[in-house]
Amino acid sequence: MLKFMKKLPAGTLLVPMFISALINTLAPDLFNIGGMTEALLSGSGVTFIVGMLNFVSASMLDIKTIREVFKKQGVILLLKIVVCFVFGFIAINLLGSGTVVGISALAIIVAICSCNPALYLALVGDYGEPKDAGAFGLLGLVSSPALPMLIYGMAKGGNIDWMGVVSVLIPIFLGIIIGNLDPDMAKLGQPSIGILMVLLGWGLGSNINLINALKAGATGVIIVVAFYAILIPPLLFTEKKLLKSSGVSALAMTSVAGVSLAAPASVATLDYSLLPLLEDTIAQLSFAVIITSIITPILVKKIHSMYTAEKGGTGQVVPESQ
Repeated sequence: MLKFMKKLPAGTLLVPMFISALINTLAPDLFNIGGMTEALLSGSGVTFIVGMLNFVSASMLDIKTIREVFKKQGVILLLKIVVCFVFGFIAINLLGSGTVVGISALAIIVAICSCNPALYLALVGDYGEPKDAGAFGLLGLVSSPALPMLIYGMAKGGNIDWMGVVSVLIPIFLGIIIGNLDPDMAKLGQPSIGILMVLLGWGLGSNINLINALKAGATGVIIVVAFYAILIPPLLFTEKKLLKSSGVSALAMTSVAGVSLAAPASVATLDYSLLPLLEDTIAQLSFAVIITSIITPILVKKIHSMYTAEKGGTGQVVPESQ
C-alpha cells in the first residue's frame, strides 16, 4: 500500500482521505463508538493532528532560514490574502446573502480563502525545495476559518474573533522555539510527519460525504473553475516571473482543504441570514475538496517537469536566483 501511495502525488494524504470518505459515505457512524476508536478513526482528532503538524514542521524551521521562507512563500501568501479580500468584498457587495446560479458569496469566500497545508507539505516534499516545508505553519493561518470570518466580518462591519488566529500561532511559535533551542528535538519529530499525513488524510476524509459532493453538480464545477481562475494566474506569475522560482509552491497552495467544510458554519455565526445557504455551500465545497485534491497534484507535477526540463533535466528544483 505504501509503495502505491508514494507513486501518486501527495498519495500518503489523498489515498487515506478517499478511502475514509468512501467509508463515511456508506457507513457514517461506523467508528462512532466512543473511546480510542472514535478518537482515532472518526475524524474528531483532525484539529489535534493539524496542531501537531504545525508544531513539528515549525520545529524543523531553522530561524536563520525564516527570512528565506518569507521572501518566497510569505510573498505568495500575502498576495493570496490580498486576492481573497478583494474578491471577497466584491462577492459580498454583489450577492449579499443571496445567490447567482446557486453560488453564494459565502461559498466563494470560503473556497478562495482555503488552502490545504497537508497537501502542500506532501507536494513540496515530492517536488519542492527542502526549505519550502517551512511555510506549512503559515499556511495553517490561511486554511483556518479565521480568514473568511475576518473578511466577512470586515465587509459587514461586524466583530472579529482573533482567537482563531492566535490558536494557530501558538503551536508554530512553540515549535520554532523548541526546535531552535534543541535541534535534537526537531530531529525527533521529523519522522512523525509521514504517519501524521496518513492520519490527517483519514481524518479529513471522515468529514466528506461523496454523495453530497456529487449533488453539487454544476455549481460545484463553477466553484472549482472560479477557484483556479482567481488564484492561479497571480500566484503563479508572482513565483515564476517575480521570484524566479519553479512555481511549485504557488500551485501547491491552490487546493481546497477538507477543514474548510467547517468554515461556513463559523462565518454564519456573524450573520444568521446565511444559515439557509449552509447545506448547498458545504456540498459545493466538498466537491471542490475532492476535485482540487486530484487536479492540483497533477498541475504541480506538470510544472515541476517543465521546470526540470528548463534546468537541463537535473530533477532538482533550484531557484534561478541561487
